[in-house]
Amino acid sequence: MDLSYRYVLSENPHRGSDSTNQALTPKINFETRSIQLDQHKEIRTVNKLAQFDVSYGVTEKFTLSLNIPFFNDRLHEHEEAGVFKNTDGTSGFGDITLMAKYVLWQTTKQMVIGGVGMKFATGEYKLKDGEGGINEPTLMPGTGSYDAIVSGMYTYSIIPRRLNFFTSATHRFTTENDLDYLAGNTTLVNFGMGKVP
Repeated sequence: MDLSYRYVLSENPHRGSDSTNQALTPKINFETRSIQLDQHKEIRTVNKLAQFDVSYGVTEKFTLSLNIPFFNDRLHEHEEAGVFKNTDGTSGFGDITLMAKYVLWQTTKQMVIGGVGMKFATGEYKLKDGEGGINEPTLMPGTGSYDAIVSGMYTYSIIPRRLNFFTSATHRFTTENDLDYLAGNTTLVNFGMGKVP
């Protein structure tokens, strides 16, 4: 079991790799099914996120994992038509993810793990902004979509039980929600080393 808390502050706009003095953001108007380009100027977003993860070893090689993002709180500040606003933040329960992982190959020094999973539409994704319209999708606790996930991990023991190298990759295939909004697929690749004292 694992309980985690993350505090993410976004307040330094960039254009590519260079700093800029403003970040103009479009607004997705779900009521008119249109995109308003450069609708407001981003100032700051504070993300406070808490998640509970639990894994259960069904067998020596097969594990089920459940990720529960039970707390999502976002303070959002922006300027719209020259007027400062900070009432469009959101808060709520996020989307639950269920993963199944299996050890596909194992030797004394190496191991390959494959995984499949599903993200469920358990989080709120139609919260209203200060003007009564559906808020920005990136501020929502949930996405409203059911997504498929595939993953793989390779580990190598450089010094058995003391020093390990690993690499992993995860890809999420997203679907449209009932607002006809598609968040886009996500691919994550990680590399790392672990040392036991």
